[in-house]
Amino acid sequence: MKRATLYSSVRSRSTRPPQLSPSLRAPAPAPATPETSAEPPPQPKRQSRWRRLGGRYATPLLFVIGAVFALGLVAGYQALKPPPRVYTQEDIDAAVLHTLETKTLPSPMAKAYDAIRESVVRVRAMGPDD
Repeated sequence: MKRATLYSSVRSRSTRPPQLSPSLRAPAPAPATPETSAEPPPQPKRQSRWRRLGGRYATPLLFVIGAVFALGLVAGYQALKPPPRVYTQEDIDAAVLHTLETKTLPSPMAKAYDAIRESVVRVRAMGPDD
């Protein structure tokens, strides 16, 4: 469907609202007078102090609430975490004894070989300089 072209302030007849005859129009309401209106006009509701503070400081308030929530999570985690075990001398002695019983110790010759292994060289020939 093609639209009617509008030029400057002239409107086409099809876009104008239909005109009603004066007999079909609804009667205009009578203006309110102080005698007919028994109650005063409603006053706007006053906001509570907390609502005004919340509106004014919304961003910092959200930050503070988030920080308190994070600190609560950390405190709750610390409260539920079991305490670390304290090792006694008996625990250390038992661990050493277990290691000595299950592992074989290297012989003194193997220790000596490991100590001098990097300094041993092989000589292929000795003789007059060629």
